[in-house]
Amino acid sequence: TPRGAKPFAVLASKFDERQARVSPDVHWMAYSSDESGKSQVFVQSFPAPATRTPVSIDGGTHPQWRRDGKELVFMDLQRRLVGVDIDLKTNPPTIGAPRVLFQTNAPRELSPNANFYDMTPDGQRFLVANVVEGLQSPPIVVVLNWMSDLPPRR
Repeated sequence: TPRGAKPFAVLASKFDERQARVSPDVHWMAYSSDESGKSQVFVQSFPAPATRTPVSIDGGTHPQWRRDGKELVFMDLQRRLVGVDIDLKTNPPTIGAPRVLFQTNAPRELSPNANFYDMTPDGQRFLVANVVEGLQSPPIVVVLNWMSDLPPRR
């Protein structure tokens, strides 16, 4: 940030806009917004919000850019990771058809501020926080007054 530059809101509407990620070329920003009634992923010019393009078709959250900026990955509402080819050299960006990469077992209630996945810079491998269903956690045992069970000090 240049010295003396004043901060300003890039997104400021009555809708819930979250998970903003600036593109590798720093000219675009991906984010999710619930303005349609459910979370959808958008790409808009950055820092001036002159151009805005929808990316997801049937809901999406938690967008992330591949390091070369040629693909945007997001989580759809069925907890699948979805990839979209994107050309940031056009204005507005050219957005390809969303394609399901794979089903995850991410938590059903995705925290809007947490990342549940990450990908390698080339977008070929993913690390996903999955919930293992059907397993029970071992019980937690709390021992009160545990000092009374110790042998007396000599």
